[in-house]
Amino acid sequence: MIKIPFLSKQLQEFKKLDQEAKRVSDYSELIFKSFNQQKEADNFISYSVFINQFLLNNNYGKSALRWQQVIENRDKHFATHSQIKFRKFTVTWVNDPRFSLNSPVPTVTTKQPEAILNPVNHLIYDFSASLDEKYNVLFTKFNELLETKLKEGYAVEVMPNVIVILNQNKKDLTLL
Repeated sequence: MIKIPFLSKQLQEFKKLDQEAKRVSDYSELIFKSFNQQKEADNFISYSVFINQFLLNNNYGKSALRWQQVIENRDKHFATHSQIKFRKFTVTWVNDPRFSLNSPVPTVTTKQPEAILNPVNHLIYDFSASLDEKYNVLFTKFNELLETKLKEGYAVEVMPNVIVILNQNKKDLTLL
């Protein structure tokens, strides 16, 4: 058998890359394990189920202009890593190398964001209140349903792929 040094070296490099890809894949699986397990749990309310329940309870339609504007604005702010303020918590962003070296990842805090105190700051979407009474009623009812479900022990997907859990013992929130 004839050994070709060039091919042998390429094969070794390929094996190293393959091993590294496997390590990254295993690590990603470990990191997202709790997220995926929670989505399979009995106490999980998916985003679509939660939104449908909210819309049904309040006699809104998914195609209602007001609702579409709210969701469009929320999603636009989320995509640009702006904070999303709910009544009892805020989804904010942090750099966490466990999840991403380049992009910030969402987290949850119960602290009042400074942007709410200074509404000129556009790096936040206030999903808790509005100066427009029609939107204010919508936000109030949304937050009431969300808080009820969290207190009942449900893990709620408040936005696509954003799960909030209330730890009943510590009374703190976790975001998956």
